[in-house]
Amino acid sequence: MKNLWIKAAMALVLCVPVLADDDSLEHVNFPLNSHVVVDAFQGLNLLAEVMVKYPDLELEVVGYTDAVASDAYNKNLSLRRANSVKAYLVSRGANEAKVKVEGRGEANFVSDNESREGRFLNRRVELLLYETVDGTRKLVGYHRLIELFFGSSPAAAMQENHDAILQKLSDLEKQCGELKAALEKKLNEAPPAAAASTDNKAWGSRSVHGDLQFNGFGGVSVDLGLDENDDFTARIKGQYFRALTDSFGIQAQGEYTHYDTMNESQFDGALVYQSGHFKIGGAASYKFIEMEGLESAGIGQGALTLDYVFDKGHIGLFGTAPFDDGDVVASRYIGLTFLEETYVEVVKQVGLSFGFNLGDKAGLSGSVAKLDTDFSSDLAANLRFEWNLSDRLTWYINLERNENVISDEDSDRYATGLRWGSWAQARYMYADQVTPIDIPKIRYEMHTRQTRVGNTGPVVDAGQNQINVAAGTVTLSGTASDNEGDALTYSWAQISGPAVVLTNADKPTATFQGVAGASYTFSLTVRDTFGATGSDVVSIFMQDVPVLPPVVRFFNAIPDTINAGEFTTLAWSTENGDSVTIGGLGQVNAEGSLVLAPAQSQAYTITVTNSAGTVTETATVTVIPLEVPEPNTPPVANAGSDQVNYFEGTVVLDGSGSYDIDGDELTYQWVQINGVPVTLSGANSAKPSFTSARNRAYTFRLIVTDGKGGIDTDDVVVQTF
Repeated sequence: MKNLWIKAAMALVLCVPVLADDDSLEHVNFPLNSHVVVDAFQGLNLLAEVMVKYPDLELEVVGYTDAVASDAYNKNLSLRRANSVKAYLVSRGANEAKVKVEGRGEANFVSDNESREGRFLNRRVELLLYETVDGTRKLVGYHRLIELFFGSSPAAAMQENHDAILQKLSDLEKQCGELKAALEKKLNEAPPAAAASTDNKAWGSRSVHGDLQFNGFGGVSVDLGLDENDDFTARIKGQYFRALTDSFGIQAQGEYTHYDTMNESQFDGALVYQSGHFKIGGAASYKFIEMEGLESAGIGQGALTLDYVFDKGHIGLFGTAPFDDGDVVASRYIGLTFLEETYVEVVKQVGLSFGFNLGDKAGLSGSVAKLDTDFSSDLAANLRFEWNLSDRLTWYINLERNENVISDEDSDRYATGLRWGSWAQARYMYADQVTPIDIPKIRYEMHTRQTRVGNTGPVVDAGQNQINVAAGTVTLSGTASDNEGDALTYSWAQISGPAVVLTNADKPTATFQGVAGASYTFSLTVRDTFGATGSDVVSIFMQDVPVLPPVVRFFNAIPDTINAGEFTTLAWSTENGDSVTIGGLGQVNAEGSLVLAPAQSQAYTITVTNSAGTVTETATVTVIPLEVPEPNTPPVANAGSDQVNYFEGTVVLDGSGSYDIDGDELTYQWVQINGVPVTLSGANSAKPSFTSARNRAYTFRLIVTDGKGGIDTDDVVVQTF
């Protein structure tokens, strides 16, 4: 029966589709950006069991996503979700060949994507189960799935369960009849029993007839009743008591109770001591619980009773405390790291019990108890009226409140039944022999708790990238969260950029001194107490270095007055220039010098330019002409052909092609006018050399003079790749 109820509960989990149409199977929902199955395990288990039972069934697993991320990404994610569900079903025994998967991505939304709840509903996998009947392929709805699971309709299964209970009661009645017939036969064969003593001690160990003894108080009771929901209940109870001496006795009893949604069995054992009118008892009780849709549980309780017995009855106090509880009856995963468990906890009780004789044939007994519970139903009570139909048969009515599971709602049970045996009579008066005690029922409550079963890494955010940050103190602000609420430690580290010193690198917020024009990248790593880590990176881009205006530090000709044919050195130094030119000489380096022999007075202007502006300065060379100029033809400068080199290394310039028509001896001077400055070896020779770097372009100027004032220049370009 237990398995039937468990299976029915599993079927209900699958067959109450909250998110789907009325006749579709349950959807499997997923966390954001995840394809790990964390939902609907009971439903999937049941579906796999049906597919194992009916191997011809075919299943289509269709994955969907919300509207977050790109279409291509969501298409792939939905397919992975469908494959995860397929893998789970196959792991439970489903035929892999009968399960087809499809990922549809952003399609067939079941809710809007504007809220977190709506997006969660859209992140799903739909299950479409098909069977072939008479050559026709039909979609299996949840009603049909239940029929396949049970092999018949659910209503028939439930009817069979109720029929089984009624059959048990019928069998019990038949067994009682057979036992009665056997007793009567035995009594007819036995000699007459001795007359019973009329003193108080005699009834404490009365025999029914002949040699069949119920020493002390023993017997069986059966009752039928209704609960507060008018649902059927039934109970069978047995008790054995034996007085070992006039003051000391042992008591054992057990009962089985059936409710509409649960069954309970309680077993009790007690030691009883009585002295005069006072009686004390210590009891240990154990109860087994079976609830519909939950696992079975066992709980234990100890009890202490104190009674005062007088001529017409007794009154007493009792207290209870648990010695065994905490069984888990249900569990479900919350995310990946917590397990929510529903468990049973025994409720402590302190109460008053009583029993009174109402004449020779009737009795009234009961108890009331204060319960140590956080629920609002913190009071339990029972009241029983008994009427002796014969020496061994009693009819009774029983009213009970909160007799088992405690919650915020009171529960009641109303029952009537028969009690058979020497225990049958209502006997609450004083006796000089020890008598049984009322052993309190075990009352219990259901609680939930979360148990840690795993760990996930922290979620880390190192903050947004920072752009155009002013030079100076820069603040890095990181945050982190942990799904399990673990304590976190932080660690900032530099990945790239000019090396800096991080202040408070072990805190969520750190600082460093940023330099203008630089860029930096940092990582924030966060670790929880279980060693799991999460990390994120952030980049910082500083403001560019301010562009300073161009400056001519100096620009002069030394000497600035020469005779015709003499040389002057034109020297300069500039700063912050993107372009430096000298009128008549072209592009030059930011600083340098040239030896010139102007034929006449000349004004040279240097121009320095950048994005901030332009600055110029002029240096004038005064040339004093010769009184009798000597006829002279200027030389012809030839710096050689432009060069293209594919390897870095030594490059030789060749000005040997220069000549003088008059045959005058030539002097050479090479100057660099463009490119990354290099050092010329033999700059005053016809063939100087320098070392070239890769991917560079250089321009050199050859100045040739004939010693008579004749001068000529030629440029050559050298490129190295």
